[in-house]
Amino acid sequence: MKVTLKHLKHLNLNEDTREFEIKETMTIKDLMNANKIPISKELAVMFVVNGHIKQMDYVLEEGDEVAIVPVFTGG
Repeated sequence: MKVTLKHLKHLNLNEDTREFEIKETMTIKDLMNANKIPISKELAVMFVVNGHIKQMDYVLEEGDEVAIVPVFTGG
């Protein structure tokens, strides 16, 4: 199965979009860990899958587009 990960530049990765081959029961967290993509609690981001906010335990499906979006705050 393949999924697309978008908006990687703010994580200091060289490319903005990348396709990944995944296993059937892989979650967003598994995808990040397997590919050594740095996600921590200190890095305020949310995951948007096909236009819907998802938690890191979301099980990915064929063709999903996952965007890593920084959380913005302000006043």
